Amino acid sequence: MLHATFTVRGRVTIRQQSRSLPKLAGLARTLFHMTLLSLLAASLPASRVAAQDTLPRLEVGTRVRLESRAQEFSPVAGSVVLSTADSIGIRRHADLRFMARAQLGRIQVSAGRDYGSGALKGAGWGALLVGAPIVLFIVKERASGPAGPEGMDFSGALLINGTAAGAVIGAVIGGLVGSERWHARWERRAGQ
Repeated sequence: MLHATFTVRGRVTIRQQSRSLPKLAGLARTLFHMTLLSLLAASLPASRVAAQDTLPRLEVGTRVRLESRAQEFSPVAGSVVLSTADSIGIRRHADLRFMARAQLGRIQVSAGRDYGSGALKGAGWGALLVGAPIVLFIVKERASGPAGPEGMDFSGALLINGTAAGAVIGAVIGGLVGSERWHARWERRAGQ
């Protein structure tokens, strides 16, 4: 039971005479805290899932390669000009391209150029690009007429020396240009 007393200065003084009121206030406070804790506990797993699905924060100027999640576009490499929670903008040569997070399947960040692997790739491409025409030339010559033993020696030497020269030239060019190393920074999980 509560009693109100009015004073001359306009203030109201409330006196309590019931002992059950503090118990009810304590119970209400306890229920309020339990409700807050249960809501907080229920929201934790959802916030973790949302945090894993968001794009990583990328610094402007970082070199990245973006891949589509459904092969909507071929992988695009360029420098980051804008990175928000739902999209990324990159500059590739003179073009600006903005992609929504929903389109992306993977983001890879460049770790610089590797000149050793560039030389190996260049050697392979050089051997292939020089060796393949030589093989076609040899096949054409064989089809045009009978070849004696001296023709076979010439063909083998041409194939070996031409392929080796192509590999050396390709290794030099590949070593000068290098090959970019990419590391996955973010990848969409399956089923998303």
